[in-house]
Amino acid sequence: MHAATNEMIRAIVLFIMAVTVRGICTVSHEALWSCAFHKCVNAYQLHALASKHGKSYQRPFILAMEGPKYKRLYRDCDTNNDGCIDLDDLKRAGDKCQRSCMWRTTMKDLLC
Repeated sequence: MHAATNEMIRAIVLFIMAVTVRGICTVSHEALWSCAFHKCVNAYQLHALASKHGKSYQRPFILAMEGPKYKRLYRDCDTNNDGCIDLDDLKRAGDKCQRSCMWRTTMKDLLC
């Protein structure tokens, strides 16, 4: 009986730690996007920014998450479908455009 209780307590503690770590990310979506965008950015500009600022080992992670030419990012975030993401698109997209802390940290390194 004690083993099952200990396992349940351990699972609860791990869950709380995961939620806490996720909540204390140092890179917010707003900080990332306001750093990356001056007006709006299309996939080619995003690729150029990432190539210019980023480290070559970081790009494969983002491309694995978003697909070629940042397809998933533009599908989720470009709300007016003009091929260019701006701050208004991001506000309208809301939670649909949210990404993980690791993603935001990597993109900040690539773009800012």
